[in-house]
Amino acid sequence: MDTQKQEIEDTPQSNSGTLSHSHSSHSIPVIESDSNETDQVLVEATDSRRSIYRKLLFLTGLIASFLLMSLIISCVIQTQSFHRLVGILRKHQFAGSIIYVCTFTILIVICFPSTMLELLAGYIFDVKLGLPLAMLGKMCGCVASFCIGRYFCQKRVRRYMENGHPFFLSLEALLQQRECLIVFLTRIAFFPIAIKNYGLSVLNVSWIIFFVAALLTGIPYSILWVYSGHMAQHLTSLFAPLANKSEHHSSEWKWHFALGLVGFTSSIVLLALVGVSTRRYIVKLSQQLQDEAKNECCDGKMETL
Repeated sequence: MDTQKQEIEDTPQSNSGTLSHSHSSHSIPVIESDSNETDQVLVEATDSRRSIYRKLLFLTGLIASFLLMSLIISCVIQTQSFHRLVGILRKHQFAGSIIYVCTFTILIVICFPSTMLELLAGYIFDVKLGLPLAMLGKMCGCVASFCIGRYFCQKRVRRYMENGHPFFLSLEALLQQRECLIVFLTRIAFFPIAIKNYGLSVLNVSWIIFFVAALLTGIPYSILWVYSGHMAQHLTSLFAPLANKSEHHSSEWKWHFALGLVGFTSSIVLLALVGVSTRRYIVKLSQQLQDEAKNECCDGKMETL
C-alpha cells in the first residue's frame, strides 16, 4: 500500500515534469526564430551599408582616375618630345598608322587600358583617320589575346582566373545558359580587360560571338575617346598664346569647347551608368544561379535522408 501511494504521488510530479519540459521545448524554437529574424535583419542592413560604401568608393575611384588621366595627358602634351613625335606621325601618316596599330595591339595583349591610346588617336590623327585606326588596333589586340588564351596558355590563364577572380566560375555557369547575351554584357560591363579577353577565351566562347561582341560594344567607347582626344587638340590650341588668333576665332572655339565638354561629361556618365548596371545585373544572375545550385543540393540531401 505504501508503495502504491508513493507511485501515485510520483506520477503527477513526472507528468508535471514532462509538461514543463514539453512547454520549454516548444518555447525555445520561438526564441530561436526571433533571434534568427533579428540576425537576418542585421545582415541585410550590413549588406546595404556595404553596397552603399562600394558605390561611393567606385564613384570616388572613377573621378580620381579621370582627374589623374587628365593630369597625365595635360603634362605629356606640353612636352617638346611629344610634339616632335606627333609631328613625325602626322607627316608620315602611313608609317605612323602602322606604328600606332602595332603598338595598340601589343598593349592590349598585355592588358593595358585602351582609353589612353584612343585619346591619342584623336589627338594625333583627327577623328576621320583616328577612329578607324583605334578600332583596328583594339580589335587586333582583342583577337590576339583571345587566340593566346585559347591555344597557347589556356591552363595558366584558367588557373589565374579561378584564383584571382572568384566571379569567373559564376560567369562560366552563366555562359552555359545564355552564351550570346552574357558575352555582350561582359564586354559592356566594367570588368577588367583580362576577363573580357583572356577570361572569355578559356570558357569555350565561339569566335564569331566574341568578335561581333567586341566590335559592336567597342564602337561607342572608341567614338567617345577619339573625339575627346580631338577636343584635347583644340583645347591646347585654345589656351595657346593668342598672338596669331583673332578675338572672334577664340570666342568661337570657347563655345565649341563648352558644348564639347558638356557632351563629353554626359557621355561619360551615361557609359558609366550602363557599365555599372550591366555588371550589377551579371552579378545578380550569378547569385541566383548559386542559390539555385544550393537549393538543389539541399533537396538532394533531404531526399537521401
